[in-house]
Amino acid sequence: MTGGKGVVCVRGRKYVILGALTAAAITGIVWAGNALKESVPEVSLHTLEAQTVEKSVQCTGRLESAGSYSVYTDIACIAEEILVQEGDVVHKGDVLLMVDRQATKQAMAAMGGVPPELIPDPDIAREVTAPVSGVVTAVSISTDALNNAAEPCVVISSSEKMQVKIAIPEEYLRRIEIGQRVLVSGNALAKESYAGTLSEIDATAHQQVSGSLSGTVVDAVVTLDEEGLDDSLRFGLTARTRVIVDSLPDALIVPYGCVNQDDDGQEYVYLYEDGRAVRRDIAVSEELGGGYLLADGLQPGDRLIAEPETIRRDGQRVLPAA
Repeated sequence: MTGGKGVVCVRGRKYVILGALTAAAITGIVWAGNALKESVPEVSLHTLEAQTVEKSVQCTGRLESAGSYSVYTDIACIAEEILVQEGDVVHKGDVLLMVDRQATKQAMAAMGGVPPELIPDPDIAREVTAPVSGVVTAVSISTDALNNAAEPCVVISSSEKMQVKIAIPEEYLRRIEIGQRVLVSGNALAKESYAGTLSEIDATAHQQVSGSLSGTVVDAVVTLDEEGLDDSLRFGLTARTRVIVDSLPDALIVPYGCVNQDDDGQEYVYLYEDGRAVRRDIAVSEELGGGYLLADGLQPGDRLIAEPETIRRDGQRVLPAA
């Protein structure tokens, strides 16, 4: 009996040990499952969409008037009051000066050596107004002598026709031609961009020096579209220009952060497919528009993993970030 009791006791201890081991194994499996679940990284996704991409050449220049207007008086006259001076901004219809008809009549009589009463009243408007908006660049009439009617009394650089003079580096000249569309922008300008056209390209090149750097450039002119001009476009302001040299419809741009490169120099991305990161080799042609212009390997609608550095292997499980 005593031996029997001992055997029973040993068996009981075996069952206890086996139960403990089973519980530990289950706990380990649950822990391992949770650990595996926790190791699945969350990733941001970028969906590729076809878009029209414009290739451009960027140059810097300065705003200036595309034309000057000379204002004349009908006859020689004397100004009673001159309301503008060089540098003033005027708008179309603003009064530039007032004509002194009486003083003009007396000056004409004195020149002819006859009494003023024998001279007819001068046939001239009382006011001389601006034919265009712009900046006054010259005033050549006075309040004490007859002006020369053959010469302009006021010259206005028009702000209704604006242009930008730019310098094009020689390495871009083969891509540039008259008539190309141009976008103009600047820190002091009211709008994000203004439309224009490349209207002139000089026939000769010259050296341009900027600080310690120099290069060969060709001067060109961008004429701004008259529609959309505003008062923020001031003569002399710095302007940035983008000359559109090519347009690519249905282009795919892969963000820089989505692209990796292996030890052999092969560029690749990770696609999100059925909860896994799947490697896809790609070919890119150039850097453009905040990323790489895709040449081959992907199609619109593909979902790229934006943090490829978090992927340890091809086929790894991943979770899309909320």
